[in-house]
Amino acid sequence: MSNFDLDALLAQRAEATGVEEGRIGFDFTARAGDHKGKKLTFSIRDNMSLSEDDWDELAEIREDSGASITDIAVFWMGEDEWERFVEAGGTPKMIVEVVVAKTREEVDTDSEGRPTRRNRSQRRAAGRKR
Repeated sequence: MSNFDLDALLAQRAEATGVEEGRIGFDFTARAGDHKGKKLTFSIRDNMSLSEDDWDELAEIREDSGASITDIAVFWMGEDEWERFVEAGGTPKMIVEVVVAKTREEVDTDSEGRPTRRNRSQRRAAGRKR
């Protein structure tokens, strides 16, 4: 049995998800500020590139009763990116949505971008065969 080539797997994942230098980009049309109406590109941290310390930090934020959704958004974006996003009219909930959507996308597609889950009509057809 041959070994898995982790470098190849990570490269496939990066290509499928658009990860660059440990960050995943997304577009947002500014709703406020100097760039109102313009499409801007922002990024969040890629969960695959998080260190054990990063995961510990995120766990601490989640467990801290004084922490807010903004603290979570800042964790994923970083201070500078977060400030730029807020100036463009972004909100913490929007960042949570981006993180959830990227996670769902990774779970729902294989390394070649094909769906891993059946769509509704496929599920219904499979149910009729039973």
